[in-house]
Amino acid sequence: MRSGLYSSQQEISRPGTLSRVAKLGLKRAAQAALVLGAGLGWIRMAGSGQGAPSLDAAGWAALGSSTALALFAWALAQSIPGPTAQLLQLPRPKRPLPAWGLALGVAGMLGLSLAVGEILTRTGLLAEGPLERLNHLLAGATEAQLLGAMLTMALAPAFAEELLFRGLLLGRFCKRLGTLPGLLLSSVLFALIHGEPGQALAAFPLGLYLAALTLRTGSVHTAILCHAVNNLAAISTAARTHGAMVGP
Repeated sequence: MRSGLYSSQQEISRPGTLSRVAKLGLKRAAQAALVLGAGLGWIRMAGSGQGAPSLDAAGWAALGSSTALALFAWALAQSIPGPTAQLLQLPRPKRPLPAWGLALGVAGMLGLSLAVGEILTRTGLLAEGPLERLNHLLAGATEAQLLGAMLTMALAPAFAEELLFRGLLLGRFCKRLGTLPGLLLSSVLFALIHGEPGQALAAFPLGLYLAALTLRTGSVHTAILCHAVNNLAAISTAARTHGAMVGP
C-alpha cells in the first residue's frame, strides 16, 4: 500500500506531470476568459434593442438577450471542471420549501418589487427610462401582444438570468469568496447588466432576495419561480394600470 502511494507521489512530483497540470490550468483560464469576453460582447449586442420603437421589437430583443444569457451561462459552466447541471444549480432543491414557504417567497418578491418600484418612481429615477417607455407600450398592447410579451419579457429572462447570476455566478463566488461576498458580488453584477441607473437600483435588492432564496434551497428553482411571477405581475400591472412594479 505504501509502495503504491509512494509511486503516485513520485508521479505527481515529476517535472513533466507538473508541466501538464500547469498547462491544463492555463488552458482552463484562457477558455474561461474567452467565453467571458465573447459572452459579454454577445449580451451587449443582444440587449441593444432596449429602446425598441414597438412592443414586438422589444420582445424580440428581450428573447435574443435571454438566449444569449442562457447560452453564455452554459458555455461558461462548460469551461469549469465539474457537472454542468450542478454548477448551474439546476438539480432538485437540496432543501425544498413547503407549499406555504413557496407562497411566502413569491409574496415577498412581489412586495419588495412593489416597494422598490414605488420608491424609484417617486424619486423620478425611473422617469423616461427604458422601463417607463416599455410600460407605455404595454399599456396599449393587444391580447396577442401581451401574451408574447409574457413569454419573451417575463418567462425567458427569468430562466436565463437566474441560470447565470444565481445558478452559476452565485455558487462560484460563494465557494471562492464566502457567502456574503458571493451574495453581494452576484447581485451587483445582476444590477449592472440592466444598464440604466434606475433599473440597476431596482435590480440590486431583488437580486439579493433571489440569491438568498437560492442559498436557502440549494437550487435555482425557487428563484426562477419568484422571478417569473414577478415579471408576469409587472407586465400585467403595466398593461392594466401603468403601475409601479418593476421586473428585474
